[in-house]
Amino acid sequence: KSGGAAAGGKKKGGRKGKRSFKTYIGRVNKNSKKGLTLSSKSVKILNSFVTDMFDKLATQAAALARGNKKSTIRAAEIQTAVRLQLPADLAKHSISEASKAVTNAFK
Repeated sequence: KSGGAAAGGKKKGGRKGKRSFKTYIGRVNKNSKKGLTLSSKSVKILNSFVTDMFDKLATQAAALARGNKKSTIRAAEIQTAVRLQLPADLAKHSISEASKAVTNAFK
């Protein structure tokens, strides 16, 4: 007998998982450099960097959406946030790579 929510039982409370990009950092590393690995300390540093950049971009995009009196963050807000947060060359490269990734995802 299962005690899940679908069976009429109550959901069990538990800890909420901490957001982490460690899995994805490992996948990207595996695809980019064959035979090279990252130490756990370097993965923690990269995870911290990605989390910090995500928060900065999300905050900037939310401010842009609020400024336009919109309740939804769209791709245009994200793109503008990237242009505002990153240096010119890096922003241009990031937007190009993101566009390529989106195009490949919907093929």
